[in-house]
Amino acid sequence: MRIAVAFFLALVAAGAAASPDLLVVVNKSDDTVTILDAKTGARRATVLVGRGPHEVEVLADGKTAAVSDYGKAGEPGHTVTLVDVDRGAAVGTIELGAGTRPHGLEALADGRLLVTAEGTQELLIVDPKARRVVARIPTRRNVS
Repeated sequence: MRIAVAFFLALVAAGAAASPDLLVVVNKSDDTVTILDAKTGARRATVLVGRGPHEVEVLADGKTAAVSDYGKAGEPGHTVTLVDVDRGAAVGTIELGAGTRPHGLEALADGRLLVTAEGTQELLIVDPKARRVVARIPTRRNVS
């Protein structure tokens, strides 16, 4: 496991579930995320996600992490992988559309997820429960 290549960390605060604080670490080079106990550093799980994971964001439920699957050179990513942090397992994939290259993520309090799509220069509003894009807002900017 190459935790040293982690580029983004998300702290999962103990909430309604009695789970401990967790750290979700993106491992870009091996297309995984690792879930660590934030207090001890012990590895709880390593989960395979989409190609070229880039960012991770814990959703409003405090139990699900969304991972932007940015892709690799010549292979633009087009999905967000959902990970159940308590179970340490991928629980779904959201298709965003060809060439989107999802990058930045922001969880909203109402359960929706904002995703920047560099490849299509859009801000996407995603419903993780329905596992679909509900709106596309053009930004017309590089590196949106």
